[in-house]
Parts: sequence; C-alpha cells; structure tokens
Amino acid sequence: MKQEAEIKKFFILNTIHLVATSGFDGATVRKIAELSRSQSGLKISETYVYRLFGSKENLYRAAFEFLDHELYVAFMQGVEATRGFTRDIRERSYNFFEMTWKFLLNNEDRFRCYMSYYHSPYFKGEVAEEHNKLFMSIVRQISPIFKEEA
Repeated sequence: MKQEAEIKKFFILNTIHLVATSGFDGATVRKIAELSRSQSGLKISETYVYRLFGSKENLYRAAFEFLDHELYVAFMQGVEATRGFTRDIRERSYNFFEMTWKFLLNNEDRFRCYMSYYHSPYFKGEVAEEHNKLFMSIVRQISPIFKEEA
C-alpha cells in the first residue's frame, strides 16, 4: 500500500513536470509512465496509471489538487505572518505575500502547471467549486487584517 502511494506521487509529480514543460499535449499517459518508471526503477506501465486514477483527466485533477493544496498552505503561511501586526498596509501586504511568492518563485514547474490547469478546460465544475471553496476560507481570514484600508 505504501508503495502504491509512492507510485501515485511519482505520477502526480511527473504530470506536473510534463504539463509545465510540454503542456497538456506533451503530458501523455505514456510519457508520464515512462518518466515514472525511469525514476522509480519499478516496472510500471500506462495501465497502472489508469488503475490508480481511472483516466488521464483524473490524473490531471489529482496533480492540480496537489498543487492547490501546496498553494493554500503557502497562502496560510502568509495569513499567519500577518497575525498580530498593527503595521501599515504595505508591511502587512508584504508579510502576507512573501510566503506565496517564495513558493511560486522557487517552484517554477509547479507554478507553470498550476496556471496551465487553472486556465484550461479541465478547470471547471467540481474542480473549480472545490478550489473556490478552499480559497474563500483564506479570503475570510485575511479580510479583517486589511479591512480598514480595503
């Protein structure tokens, strides 16, 4: 079971890398499986991707959800960095965005993949609703910090 979770993560991380570097057309299940196989040394195939995720779209979705969670954590670190501050809006804004920018600038593949997915036809329906629900919680938490100036 642990090995299956690790293989899933290989697939997700390699999907992120391939979408970032080659777009959705270049992030085929075959290429994702090949890259995962070469990195893990395991005999895994395209069929295993479908067994774990059901479809290429579900794999893309899992990659986006993985990235969405990472970005959420970076934003929450920014929220935490502003708590208790009575500084001016410039300092509060800097404290808030510093964590997020560090994450984005230090993870170019992740950022490229995230933006590609966010602006793709895959980002719709339930995926968009879950994303909006997740990030609205940040908006609710950060609004009081900036309320006077906003």
